[in-house]
Amino acid sequence: MDKLAIPPPDRAVFLAVNKLVLDYMYGERYDPSHDYEHIQRVVKYTHELYHLEQAAGRLPPTLDPTTMYLAAMMHDVGETKYLEKGRTQEDVVTEALLSCGATPALAHAVATIAINVSYTREKNAHDHTLLHAVIAAHPELAFVQDADRLDALGPTGQARCFVFGGANEARRASSIHTGVQLHHTRFRFYVGMMKTRAGREMAGGKWAWMRNFAREWARDTDVGAVL
Repeated sequence: MDKLAIPPPDRAVFLAVNKLVLDYMYGERYDPSHDYEHIQRVVKYTHELYHLEQAAGRLPPTLDPTTMYLAAMMHDVGETKYLEKGRTQEDVVTEALLSCGATPALAHAVATIAINVSYTREKNAHDHTLLHAVIAAHPELAFVQDADRLDALGPTGQARCFVFGGANEARRASSIHTGVQLHHTRFRFYVGMMKTRAGREMAGGKWAWMRNFAREWARDTDVGAVL
């Protein structure tokens, strides 16, 4: 918390949220591809992006670090593919934050950011005007979104693909190759979708690693000469 420079008035809420997220993300609905360690890494990437953009003089003037870090911590709470029926992520996040002592305004801001982090939501949107409006109103979203996508790239991202493939019932019925085929159907779009300059640069390096991994994977799994 000291490293994130959370202001003293916000620390009680921050500590309560951290405890809630720790318990929530290690619950039975989640798996190691989406757990508290993933949250820790997203907070780390958010922190790195914040300082890189700050050093380059590119921080939005209205960005609030406390809101940003809380959104990074809460972005997978109530996430759609793990959510019980009849609930929305926005409701779950808002209620959780209020229970931790957040003000209604803070809870609303964090919930708005959390529900807009999703890659699928952005990719399937017919009109990106709404997302741009959300980022204009909540610039913290750009940092959290980039941070979440950075954790889906590179060695950790590849590991998470394979873990989810073993944990998810539908994915278990498919081939192990799905974890690499996702490079072409999903991850190749990430670099161009980054919202911060630092995020694009970091994503470029991680995507290069994945392209090299895919080449090695193709060599290792080529059994055409024998079967």
